[in-house]
Amino acid sequence: MIDLVIREYTPADRAGVIALARQLQAKEASLYDRMKPPEAIDGWYLDDLLEACEKAKGTLFVAEVGEKLVGYATLLTRLTSTDEIEEVEYTYAKVKDLAVDEDHRRGGIGRALLARCEETARQAGARWLRLTVISDNDAVHLYDKAGFKALFTEMEKPLE
Repeated sequence: MIDLVIREYTPADRAGVIALARQLQAKEASLYDRMKPPEAIDGWYLDDLLEACEKAKGTLFVAEVGEKLVGYATLLTRLTSTDEIEEVEYTYAKVKDLAVDEDHRRGGIGRALLARCEETARQAGARWLRLTVISDNDAVHLYDKAGFKALFTEMEKPLE
């Protein structure tokens, strides 16, 4: 069993989270051809996540094994449906990012981060927890096992 600690982000984690975000970007770029190159992900990206957390009463969690940062997840707990004009207004929580270091994948870290997000969302009074994942991402099995079910599928037809 690994000595895993899930805790809230601190400014000392900045470089580690950016490195993990670049790994996430590289993985997603291999599945979706419109992603920016991983080296373009920098402090601005982390600043955007932290701003989203501030606006939506969210939290950036990090996962550590020993003193090494091996994952992170961004949870937003107060999003609303106000942009969905055909729906009644409601609030929900969303996992915006979840990334695990490529050398530590399939070891339960993603599951632990997701569980912490779910627990925190419940404590915040959320009735629904959402996330978005690229369909070809092999992490889809993690979300299935955690009880997430497809709610909507976004489809697209290229016009070239």
